Amino acid sequence: MHQGFAEKHLVHRRGAFDTGAMKNAQRPLTARTVHKYIGLSLALFWLLQIMSGLAIHFRTDMDDHLLGAQPATVSPAAIGAATQRAAAAGYDVSSIWISGGVEGQLDVYAAKDGADYTLRIDSAGQMIRARPDSQSVGDGAMYETMKKFHQTLLAGDVGEVVIGVSGLFLLVSIAMGLVAGWRSKAMWRSVTRRPTRLVSGQANLLGWHRFLGYWIAVPLFALAASGVMLSFADPLKDMAGVAAPSVTAEPGIPDRIDAAGAVDRALARFPGSRFTAVDMAGEEGVYRVRIHAGGELPRSYGATAIYIDRAGQIVRVDDARTKRGADALFNALYPFHTGQILGIWGRVAAFLCGAGALAMLVLGMMAWARSKRSRATKPVRRNVGDSN
Repeated sequence: MHQGFAEKHLVHRRGAFDTGAMKNAQRPLTARTVHKYIGLSLALFWLLQIMSGLAIHFRTDMDDHLLGAQPATVSPAAIGAATQRAAAAGYDVSSIWISGGVEGQLDVYAAKDGADYTLRIDSAGQMIRARPDSQSVGDGAMYETMKKFHQTLLAGDVGEVVIGVSGLFLLVSIAMGLVAGWRSKAMWRSVTRRPTRLVSGQANLLGWHRFLGYWIAVPLFALAASGVMLSFADPLKDMAGVAAPSVTAEPGIPDRIDAAGAVDRALARFPGSRFTAVDMAGEEGVYRVRIHAGGELPRSYGATAIYIDRAGQIVRVDDARTKRGADALFNALYPFHTGQILGIWGRVAAFLCGAGALAMLVLGMMAWARSKRSRATKPVRRNVGDSN
């Protein structure tokens, strides 16, 4: 044969020149390619984020039930009892919050001997546990550790930015996945027909990946977008001109009420409201009482704040029901992201959406791994020059 004459034939030797790989390298960047490689690059990170989010989704309910909590009404008297119980044990209280799970349980944030503590006290004034904030496991601390990981990677502001950026990539990946399948002839079949087998072969793995993706893409995009906005909440609020109020009492005001009295005045100001939290009057001389007012967005912790000085005078009211524009948007982000905005069924729906995202991610990774194994054992086509 003449020099330079080439023919194509199949070989099974490793190291052969793969014309298929060359064709792939020449393909233009497509939505499917972007979706695939963003997912593969961030799969492990997203896996940890989703799993930690699912683990803490019902953390307050699980913690309260494990402690054997019994439902009770949180009254001003209960706040007074909790404050007195903590003070008697030598703690300096900074704030008191409802647990967010079983009604009537209080988390008291306090300090003692230079260390910060979270005390669990019930509505009768009984101290159930005293957990140092430095503790990362045990006494319910694991839930807090996982929450901090989910929100900041345990790395403070830097971790929060990393999570926000990864969330932006997730939004792009979801959008590209929808774009890739939108004009596909098989899209509507994938939406309306689930794969016939659970997991058998790459085709079925991808079938389940697409089936779940088409069904949860829109709610998942919305939940992820709200999570991204929560990660960048401070700079976004600055850009939107939304600032936390700074309230200071007039100097020289006598101490006429305590935390229980402040809560009593706040609840009287909004009849039928539910207590959420109270911050002690520190150097500013003002108690901040948070309540869930009637007509406010459903959420575990109310967003209406009443500021009361030590003399018992209301000096400022931030009614969550009257917020508009950017204020209303940021007020709704957390209850939307957690599903609380639709009550218990919204929380269940958000959990199921996260579980679907976890399954979709795992299925996509399994399909990719199986395709890699398939290509590794498949005969490869190469160009071979003729030799004498």
